[in-house]
Amino acid sequence: MTDTTPSDSRGGCCELRSPTTPQDWETYHSIRRRVLFELRGKSGVYDANHPDEHLPGNHPKLLVQEGAAIGVIRIDLAPPVATFRRVAIREDLQGRGYGTELVALAESFAREHGCGEVRSWVDPAAVRFYTKCGFHLTSEDVRTDRAVPMAKELDPKQLVRDSYDRISHAYRGDTLPRDRGYFRWLDVLLPYLRQGDAVLDLGCGCGVPMAQELAQLCDITGIDISPVQIERARKLVPNGTFECRDMASAEFEEGRFAAILSLFSIIHLPVREHRPLLARMFSWLRSGGYLLISLGHSTWTGYEEDWYGAPMYWSHADEQTSLTWLEETGFEVLWQEFLPEGKGGHRIVLARRLL
Repeated sequence: MTDTTPSDSRGGCCELRSPTTPQDWETYHSIRRRVLFELRGKSGVYDANHPDEHLPGNHPKLLVQEGAAIGVIRIDLAPPVATFRRVAIREDLQGRGYGTELVALAESFAREHGCGEVRSWVDPAAVRFYTKCGFHLTSEDVRTDRAVPMAKELDPKQLVRDSYDRISHAYRGDTLPRDRGYFRWLDVLLPYLRQGDAVLDLGCGCGVPMAQELAQLCDITGIDISPVQIERARKLVPNGTFECRDMASAEFEEGRFAAILSLFSIIHLPVREHRPLLARMFSWLRSGGYLLISLGHSTWTGYEEDWYGAPMYWSHADEQTSLTWLEETGFEVLWQEFLPEGKGGHRIVLARRLL
């Protein structure tokens, strides 16, 4: 796998590559030896044959621009955590922004392999650089004579967006068989809707089937974090309105919608954002409006490295906690159904705004 960043005034694209040839490995070790050992007064101690370089899950990488190696890193994967080790930029190219690019590409690599947190043992002189990259100290015991632990939580929404861009067609075709549960849930909601009602689909995906079906009766608005999904929705549901947005930061006027749908979408947000979003959904609904939502069955936050061909992130409370949040927000549960999946499942709920 190769990760790249766009070209800039310094030249062409930077990318991470795995060393494959003897020359690659010599370059990899040469940069590490010079920058991380010899320039720090540690000559003759670097071990180019250390077995950790070839352990499963450890990924030595060269930062390459226009064929020239300019930096190195080893990314050790133990999902959901990745550890950055021996990060270095060639001494003649330091101070030009390559270190920031190297860290950003390494973070992308970690996200793509199901990691939501990165850690590193950082030389005290580099703490300021890592802080600018979004890392924070994980220990108050900071000394100038040894490396200090730092960490950074990766944005799971970026992974969700990028992954749905990649797997949009694998996850959902342009049509869906009518024996799928979506159509049964539509049958539960439709009796409460009238011609021309405004309906919001949060996490609408490509629009199939919910927005596609509802657009025949209602004024449908859909939002999704994936640009590819939104592009498909605009083509598959031409009479709907679709916007590429993060549902957690979306804004709509109070009382605008007769119904809101959020099926298998809120569970891609960090669980800390669920309750505030429920409150905003409540405000977007008119009095007596309806919410059709799927909830996680048991408490879980984590990643799967290969879901339809891409990594994916989920986060949710247990269903009883989520049902309590609905009630405390001001919703009345009218109907619910458990949908089993593997060892867990989802709770599909139709609720009504009481006030």
